[in-house]
Amino acid sequence: MDEGVVQRVSEVVNFVRGYCFEIVEVARGKAQPSPTQIVGWLPPPLSFLKVDVDASFSFSLQKACSGFIIWDEHGQIMGACSRLTTHVPSVFAAEAMAVAQWLHFASEMGCLGSHL
Repeated sequence: MDEGVVQRVSEVVNFVRGYCFEIVEVARGKAQPSPTQIVGWLPPPLSFLKVDVDASFSFSLQKACSGFIIWDEHGQIMGACSRLTTHVPSVFAAEAMAVAQWLHFASEMGCLGSHL
């Protein structure tokens, strides 16, 4: 079920029934839980930076929340920022603003050098 998606009542009822059925099956031990996936974080190679950029977007409110975090090769956080922006027309615009935000920040810190 996705936010902002219009669905018929019958579709919602079927979704809820299916979800309840899965819960009952798991409780009875009949359903096999999916295996756990182990995810690990590795720092970047020496003299490189690792950047995580993300954004969320509300079409109905035309707002986006974007942010980034920058790590060095030792896993130390060099900088992070988040920003709420209004009058955002699309998901693409929200993601693009997040990237522009970290590029501006990294440029001010003198981190862009030969890394890009």
